[in-house]
Amino acid sequence: MVNRPRSLSRAAWGIPQAALAACVMLFAARAHAHIHLETPTSRPNMEAFQKDDPPCGGLTRSNSPTIAVRGTTLSMEWNETIDHPGWYRISWSTTGDEGLLNGVVADEADIPDDQINGTFTYDLALPDITCDTCVVQLVQVMTDPAKLPDPTTPSGFQEYHACADIRLVNPGEQVDDPPADTAGADTAAAGCHSSEANGDGGVLILMVTFLLARRTTGAFNRRSLALLVTI
Repeated sequence: MVNRPRSLSRAAWGIPQAALAACVMLFAARAHAHIHLETPTSRPNMEAFQKDDPPCGGLTRSNSPTIAVRGTTLSMEWNETIDHPGWYRISWSTTGDEGLLNGVVADEADIPDDQINGTFTYDLALPDITCDTCVVQLVQVMTDPAKLPDPTTPSGFQEYHACADIRLVNPGEQVDDPPADTAGADTAAAGCHSSEANGDGGVLILMVTFLLARRTTGAFNRRSLALLVTI
């Protein structure tokens, strides 16, 4: 009689089931993100909700907005992680998310998508007022024929969006450090960190996660393989 080795449990691997699920969700979101707003810092978890509930994916305002001086220029920078023909639109609001629809400051003629997975910049002139509820929105408008039109968006095309919260202060004003955003802290604590290399690190971690799942359950079915390939 041959004794077959027993499969190691998740506990033996030191990876809780909840952490595995969190890693899958985090890196799937990174892989599907189309734009990554570097400056100003976007809302926490924004990349997972770029296609949901415009204007800002249904996410609440950040506890740590970018601080800028009124009447100056904010240099925006973002990376296109999945290429599409089209253009970018930037909107500004002093009254929170609801003011973004009528606050377009740059559109098709100003920021054409003329690069392939490149870095884009735009100098945004800030109003000469103080503001605690300002928001800037970056939108990627996708015009490739393979994508169906979307009559619900301002452009009529499919769009991805990212929002960043801004606080405008007076010159020389002393600003206290805001409380840190805690969204996603549990995922980071579990040892799951996102890669900045256009999602490549996320795909690698997903492969490891599925292999661990196979080692612990003895199964790697077609459904799991299909999910891995689509990501």
